[in-house]
Amino acid sequence: MDSAPLSTGEAAELLRVTPQTVINWCKRGRLAYTVTGGGHRRIERADVAALAPTLPGYVPPPSSTAGTDAG
Repeated sequence: MDSAPLSTGEAAELLRVTPQTVINWCKRGRLAYTVTGGGHRRIERADVAALAPTLPGYVPPPSSTAGTDAG
C-alpha cells in the first residue's frame, strides 16, 4: 500500500467531497495536514480513513472476509 500523503484533490476523491471542502476541513482543524515547501497541503491516508466513517452517507469498504461461507 502506498504510504505517500495525499493531495487535497486525492483526499477529496476518496471522501467523495470537493477539494474545497477538504481545504475547509483542514483550515477548521477537522482534518490534519502538513504543508509542502511549495505551500500545498498533504493529508495522511490514516487521517482520511479516520474521518470517512463520520461523514453522512459513508459506506464501509467490503471486508476481507466478504464472499466466504461462514457456515
